Amino acid sequence: PVPRLTPEEFEKDDDSNHHIDFITAASNLRAAMYNINPADRLKTKLIAGNIVPAIATTTATVAGLVSLELIKVVNGAAIGALKNCFLNMAVPMMICSEPLAAEVTEVGGQTVTLWDLWTVRGNPAMTLMEFIEEFKD
Repeated sequence: PVPRLTPEEFEKDDDSNHHIDFITAASNLRAAMYNINPADRLKTKLIAGNIVPAIATTTATVAGLVSLELIKVVNGAAIGALKNCFLNMAVPMMICSEPLAAEVTEVGGQTVTLWDLWTVRGNPAMTLMEFIEEFKD
């Protein structure tokens, strides 16, 4: 049986739950990968206190914008009615633009776009040359 999962409430001020310890360790691993100075536990705690409200606001904004676009798609709106939005909640700024249609390319007599899905049936040991030959056929 699969164990039941429950969400964990983030609480930066409760040291017994080790949330800040985990965030400090994970962020310092990422910092090491990108040659950024690591942060100590206190600095992480201060940063986390400011990020959580910003994440909630941004998530709510993005969810609302996505919902609006989904309603348009479900109602069969033309591509010109759809919007692509860029957000900067720090400024605050929102810039919307109309997306372009995907570029159509002809491959082996078929028209395809970047949004098309191709399924390659091969074996896990397939070499790059075998992969290329699969598409030539």
